[in-house]
Amino acid sequence: MADLYTAGMTGAQFLTALNQRKIFNVLNYGAVADDNTDNTTALQAVIELAHIVGGIVYIPSGIYKTHTLTTYTNVKIEGDNGATVLKSISAEPLVESLYETWVGKPCGDSGLHYITLDGDNIGTIGFSTQVINSFVMIGLNCKKFTLYGLWLHGSLVGSFIRCLFSLNYIGVFADGHVAMTNLVTFKDCILNSNTKYGLYWKQGLMLKLENVDMENNGVNDDATTGAILYDNSAVNSSDQSLGLICNGCWFESNYGEVVNITDGALINQLHILSECIFIGNSDCEHELKVTGTSGQNKVILRNSVLKGDNNLLIDGAYAKVINMASFIKYTITETNGGQFHNTINYSGNLSPRLITAALTDDSPTDAEIDEATGLTPATAKAGWQCTIKDSNGSGLLYKVESDGTYWFYSKMTKAT
Repeated sequence: MADLYTAGMTGAQFLTALNQRKIFNVLNYGAVADDNTDNTTALQAVIELAHIVGGIVYIPSGIYKTHTLTTYTNVKIEGDNGATVLKSISAEPLVESLYETWVGKPCGDSGLHYITLDGDNIGTIGFSTQVINSFVMIGLNCKKFTLYGLWLHGSLVGSFIRCLFSLNYIGVFADGHVAMTNLVTFKDCILNSNTKYGLYWKQGLMLKLENVDMENNGVNDDATTGAILYDNSAVNSSDQSLGLICNGCWFESNYGEVVNITDGALINQLHILSECIFIGNSDCEHELKVTGTSGQNKVILRNSVLKGDNNLLIDGAYAKVINMASFIKYTITETNGGQFHNTINYSGNLSPRLITAALTDDSPTDAEIDEATGLTPATAKAGWQCTIKDSNGSGLLYKVESDGTYWFYSKMTKAT
């Protein structure tokens, strides 16, 4: 980019070209990429200049140390495909946008693009926003911040594309205002090796993750950590809404509650996990935990695979998981009235919800299964499946399948 706009030009011609194209190279305004110089004044001056006329702040590759920078809705800050690094000098946010600078203004493609924000284990927050209209962030890398790599606060409509959030206390933290709609998408992103959570969505509505990779988040033997905490306990609204939507996401080697969906005081939400893979989370508490004690929390689990030892916990009378053609290897645990509905099994056959019936411990008979299901292997037809919970005191779960002639079953876990 630099060669494109400087070749064959005098300094005056270059500045004129920059103004005409609204591209401002920070090296021409006193910034130094030496991993030592305090660039706060120079970088902020260029941002203010671009804010006046609108345009792009171009930061060539290198390491620029700085205190907090403030950006604006009509300014795009662009680096060299991740080779551009802004590094924290002290314990403060690195880049922030304020309420007054964003609301009511068109955003276009403004935001941070192809830049690494490095907290150096000193800076508190990588990028923070407050009550903005819309935004697009591409190729943003936030790492080594003591609080959040990214902090979203307010009414948000935007996308993060091919971004990386790693080695932070919390990778992404969002706490939108009550009754404000949040429509945020993370696409082709990576959230890994964050200490507390990869993503902590404390307050808001729709959150969409597409092809997101989440690995090594959380702390072993600590249920207050994990890959995702979707927590709407602060939202007081009787609205029906979409909540967490995960499509094609990968969860590997995470700890704590890998995906933990809690309920709001009055809110009723539908969550969808589709074509997601949970693998290698052997030291986690649960791969998916759904809580519904006051507000309705319904989760559709569709075409997904849960391969760990502690797959699914459904807690509370308002918590429901509806399985549609997903493979759940071992544990399904219902507590305090939580419900699991197996509507379509992973073979693609229609199945009833979880059935509760009295069975012989460890050796249910064909007659008992006939009575519990209301079917015979022949009437059920080959491939038909269901899950039966023993009501005889053992609490055992059995995955039952017909081959058209006989019932076959496998013991899954002891439900509490």
